Amino acid sequence: MIAGLSPIYGLFAAFIPQFIHVLIGTSWHPAVGPVALDSLVVTIALGALSITKVDDIITAVIFLAAMV
Repeated sequence: MIAGLSPIYGLFAAFIPQFIHVLIGTSWHPAVGPVALDSLVVTIALGALSITKVDDIITAVIFLAAMV
């Protein structure tokens, strides 16, 4: 909710990176998933774009995550 999205996207962000790490990760102690600081950075990045539609926000967040 800090990033301005529905909580269901936080659940996806908590589960999907861990699943990907199981498949291709090499570390024995993974530390992946959403944290408050990351959410604030996403909010600041999206605020600079002045996007208002929810669908466009979700698309921008997915694009930002893929770039990172």
